[in-house]
Amino acid sequence: MSSLLLPLMLGIFTAVITINQHNATKQQRIEDHKVAEQNRQLERQIAAERYRDDIFDAYIREIGQLLEKYKGSLILNQVPMILTRAKTLNIFRRLDPQRNIRIIRFLHESEQLSGIGEQCSLDLSTAELPNIDFRQLAIRGKQLYNISLANSGSFYDAKMPYTKFERTRCIAAHFDRANLSESTFYQVNAKNAFFNNAVLTHVTFSLTNLEKADFNGTEITYSQLERALSIRDALLPNGTRAHGTNLVNNGHADCNIPLHLAWMLTHGNITTMKTDTDFNNCHFIVQSNDVGATVLDAHMTSEVSIELIGKNQNGAILNKTILDTTENNTIMRLHEDMKELQVFIKFSADQNKTHNKNNWCDDIKLFIDYNTAEVESLRVPLQSTDIRSSAKWVQNGLTVAGGNGRGNKNFHLNNPVGLYIDDDQTLYITDQSNHRIVQWKWSATSGEVLVGGNGQGNGTNQLSNPRNVILDKERDSLIICDSGNRKVIRWSRRNDGIIETIISNISCQDLAMDEDGSLYVIDGERNEVRRYQREEPRETVVAGRNGKGNGSNQFSNPKYLFVDRDHSVYVSDHDNHRVLKWTKDAKEGIVVAGNQTQGNNYTQLSKPYGIVVDQLGTVYVADGGNHRIIRWFRGATEGNVIVGGNDMGGQSNQLRFPVDLSFDRHGNLYVVDNENHRVQKFNIESNP
Repeated sequence: MSSLLLPLMLGIFTAVITINQHNATKQQRIEDHKVAEQNRQLERQIAAERYRDDIFDAYIREIGQLLEKYKGSLILNQVPMILTRAKTLNIFRRLDPQRNIRIIRFLHESEQLSGIGEQCSLDLSTAELPNIDFRQLAIRGKQLYNISLANSGSFYDAKMPYTKFERTRCIAAHFDRANLSESTFYQVNAKNAFFNNAVLTHVTFSLTNLEKADFNGTEITYSQLERALSIRDALLPNGTRAHGTNLVNNGHADCNIPLHLAWMLTHGNITTMKTDTDFNNCHFIVQSNDVGATVLDAHMTSEVSIELIGKNQNGAILNKTILDTTENNTIMRLHEDMKELQVFIKFSADQNKTHNKNNWCDDIKLFIDYNTAEVESLRVPLQSTDIRSSAKWVQNGLTVAGGNGRGNKNFHLNNPVGLYIDDDQTLYITDQSNHRIVQWKWSATSGEVLVGGNGQGNGTNQLSNPRNVILDKERDSLIICDSGNRKVIRWSRRNDGIIETIISNISCQDLAMDEDGSLYVIDGERNEVRRYQREEPRETVVAGRNGKGNGSNQFSNPKYLFVDRDHSVYVSDHDNHRVLKWTKDAKEGIVVAGNQTQGNNYTQLSKPYGIVVDQLGTVYVADGGNHRIIRWFRGATEGNVIVGGNDMGGQSNQLRFPVDLSFDRHGNLYVVDNENHRVQKFNIESNP
């Protein structure tokens, strides 16, 4: 028996040893694999660090050579400026935050980011710089324009007086103990940002989102915050929380008072207000963009409820919520299709009574939660104006530019053809026959030549029959349709008047820009409208493209265009005496003004030029051949004259070939009166 057990035990012992050896070998292979993977990962990290060091060194070397070549300035000459911007934005994308801050320090110390006095700053707009750390950094007069510093960007203890933060994304950034005295924040998203114990002397926060920002330990004053877009729930130095801007003036609503006195218009994404009343209910409307959410709260009796309704531009209900005594507040998320918010205050009891004095709704608060949306997306589309259908204008215009006959002095205009109105009512006028762009300040008696004015030509300081101009606020520049030189150019207001050709070989007649920054240009020679999107190498034809003609997919000498919020393109089809609307991606247009025959009755146009479309879809046309401005309501078969139409002439109630028009933010109408060599302003008389 023992002779049998011994081989059996030896076999079992051998099997156990074999299994253990196999497990040990397997475990060793796993450990070896881990070590090898760690070594490979370390080698990759070392290679990546070496690669970053190499491209960082190459960048410093190349920029240093450019600085030497251009005598210390890369921003006073177009070639090195464009090259440096391209190289810098490219290197930011490839490097880590630690090296990126070294690049910013290098650019600052070489005086390319000063932005002080006559010295301009290198354009770093659109740079993405998450998690960048500015702590212990001493920078004075730095420009941070349209840069993303979100996600824990740190300026802890940074010395940054006189710094310009413009359209910068600083969500949850740390400015603790930073010296920001005399700095400017303009259209900055600084939600949840920390300013603990920061020096904020004379710092301004214009149209800046400071929701839930922390100002503990600072000496900031309320006057510094009153121009902010939102300070809702911001922690103030006294330890209290700030309240959001209430869009209701006194929060009282019993429908027994003039309600239009109780509701107010404010900055931000509220663009218009309407009111309506009946004996039992109150009805308010505000129009809004697609940013964040709207929050409504109020105190009321049990018989009162408030409906908050979101609608699209056609009036269809997209969302609806109800606030009553069972809830503290109600919130509605905004989105891109929502163009209107309706607040309906309903008094349900005693419906047969004329007044409901025992039922009340008070302390109404309606404000916008901007969330983390980009502040620059709040801007109203170019020339977008909401005017009621019953609006009227004073018939005698005021001359606000020119009007001194044909000439080339600073108080003259010579066949002006284009107009752009800035928020402060500064006029940018395309003075065609003087081959120049003129800036005309509000109430000034003469203009200032910004571009051209040196005779007709194609030199760096010349224009040739410019057709129109628009202001690109995001890049702080003018974009000019330089028709005679067959190009579109950009004139920077920040870089000492540097001119850059952005589109070549085009018979430019007019141009416009949409909310997304895409540029639309009429090519008169090809009878089409092209769209140029950012970062896209090729343009897209969005209207026309079928040669000259009078079909619904054709133009004959298109002159002016307008782009609305929905990216629909409106074009004045000059020789076909009509205005066509092309919705986004449409293959043909629809007639929205004129009937394709030339004439002077209300169903006709004669050589239409400039056009503006308001948020209600009303089309305003400079009806050049009829010397009048006429409007066509959406779906109308005829228009009505709002100014002019009193024969051709130079009196205050007359026009002579009006070619362009625009509205300011108050609804006042400005008309480019071409052959009277002036710009006329027609004040709005009523807008009920």
